Amino acid sequence: MSLSEDQVDTNQNQNIEEEQEIFELSNLLSFFQKSKIAVNGIFTYDNRTLFLLLMYLNTGIEFLLYIPSRFNIKADHNVSNYTHINLSIEEEDESSNTHTASYEQESRKRTENMLNGFVKIISEGIYKLGVIQKTYMTFINRHNTVESYIFINPFITTGVYFIIDLETFYKMASSFDRDLLHFEQLFTNKILSNVDVQINNVLPTFTKMYIDLKNFSSRIMSSDYSKRVDRLSNLMIKFKGQSKITDVYRLMTQSRIDNLKKLIYFEELINFLKDIKDVV
Repeated sequence: MSLSEDQVDTNQNQNIEEEQEIFELSNLLSFFQKSKIAVNGIFTYDNRTLFLLLMYLNTGIEFLLYIPSRFNIKADHNVSNYTHINLSIEEEDESSNTHTASYEQESRKRTENMLNGFVKIISEGIYKLGVIQKTYMTFINRHNTVESYIFINPFITTGVYFIIDLETFYKMASSFDRDLLHFEQLFTNKILSNVDVQINNVLPTFTKMYIDLKNFSSRIMSSDYSKRVDRLSNLMIKFKGQSKITDVYRLMTQSRIDNLKKLIYFEELINFLKDIKDVV
């Protein structure tokens, strides 16, 4: 996983950070209160605010507000009044090798792969996309690459959210929720149109998979293969020393190849279904 600009700024440019102007979180929170915007989560990395999960109280529109590095908003005492999540990155969490950690890494990787599929669709717009799970956040950043943060303390809210940066949000705050709804409708139509095309392309494959799985019987497959090998073994005895034995050798080789192909096919099919079972 590559580091974002914010992570690089935090880890490698501490001297520069000391020269930056530090903004008060209280001022931002006061603005939200006056604008009837609820703060449902504050996400900080190394004591600097990176994301805020916000919701317009009049319309129920929830979204993530991204704080660029040039706005150094420290996590002061005000965070104690809200749900506060401390962020980490994977390199800082390598010591955890438990089964749970392995499962969470696999889940995070699936989320990253999913978001990579949306990069081209939103790369030119002002909105990005992020996913929050209980133990991590994965999002498309302003450079149109996908990255993740791990939560040091778990977050009870999960969901998919559009992301807007602070500077752009300030310019359109009074009408932002309406603009976001309009964009979301366009985004929905574009995704559904693409899904419609792709379904027609992959449906025959899924139909074949369904038929193969429905008709699958390990007992019948094993029995059929055993009978086939027994018959060919008897033919080898029968035609030993004759020219026809060459054809029997060929049939034995092909039977074994076909059996292995079936085993590999069903094994890959099951692994594929295991990968997508959380989606459905």
